[in-house]
Amino acid sequence: MLLSFTTDFEHESDVSLAISANVIRLLAEHAVRVRDLPRLSGVSKEAINMAIGFLEKHGYAVFEQDASAGRAKLVRLTPRGEKAHGAYRQLLGVIEQRWQTRFG
Repeated sequence: MLLSFTTDFEHESDVSLAISANVIRLLAEHAVRVRDLPRLSGVSKEAINMAIGFLEKHGYAVFEQDASAGRAKLVRLTPRGEKAHGAYRQLLGVIEQRWQTRFG
């Protein structure tokens, strides 16, 4: 079932379900320290680095220095990333509704 849900989501989204759920979701409210993302998401540091690399490369997120923590880096969504977050939330609802109708 999870694979089917993921396939439905990714067929209609420009960003994978994993990146949306594990990173974009966490960055929706404010910038987050990169080092905190593995703990907040429950995903490995390597997977987070891959995800934020994709997001930066495609204009969904940017890095900035954390003024309160010296060398720490923050990552935040760009306007394009904020749109992706909205699309993620909306698409989840649409697919869930379809599944409710289809499977009860």
